[in-house]
Amino acid sequence: MINRRKKKMFGKNETRKDLEIFAIYDSKVNSYREPAYAINKFDVIRQIENMFRDPQQRSNPLVLNPSDYSLYYLGDYDKGTGTITVQKKIVIAHLHEIQASLKIEQKDGAL
Repeated sequence: MINRRKKKMFGKNETRKDLEIFAIYDSKVNSYREPAYAINKFDVIRQIENMFRDPQQRSNPLVLNPSDYSLYYLGDYDKGTGTITVQKKIVIAHLHEIQASLKIEQKDGAL
């Protein structure tokens, strides 16, 4: 999923890793929220996990109604050129599943 391109640096070809673009889909309003950028799907999932753990986010609609939301991969962003490459949308995770995995970790004492 990551768009990698070769870049000359110090006379050597180096592979540059760009950002991936994600958006959260709201099934109740049938639309996507603003896109977010992350290194990869594990990075964006960690950001969502941290949101669920943060007590200040308790009134956040994503925390209150996680079964309404799904995380989608949309494409890639090349920081060097400013180019966005749209890819086929892929469901990465459903937010209620991410939240449930955290509750299992808490029950097991992992958090």
